[in-house]
Amino acid sequence: MSLASAASSRSTRKPKGEGHERRAEILAAAEGIFVEQGYEGATIRKIADEVGLSSTALYMHFADKGEILNEICRNAFDTLAEQHRRTLAEDAPPL
Repeated sequence: MSLASAASSRSTRKPKGEGHERRAEILAAAEGIFVEQGYEGATIRKIADEVGLSSTALYMHFADKGEILNEICRNAFDTLAEQHRRTLAEDAPPL
């Protein structure tokens, strides 16, 4: 990959106040890397490259890959709990 194409594939800087979107991009990229390569195979550099950030910039959002994995797990359990609450609230017979 040429230097020009590498630079153009990087995500642009988010406007002030939109860091939560970058954080979500990091989490989505990291989840894919964790699934494909496992925790040990995932590195901050691989995650940052996938999102188009430098490793240093990624550290502005997360302290380390352990924090990234914890956030992914927390989000997954929150989603599961919400689905469970909706299921319990339904007025349908149990399966």
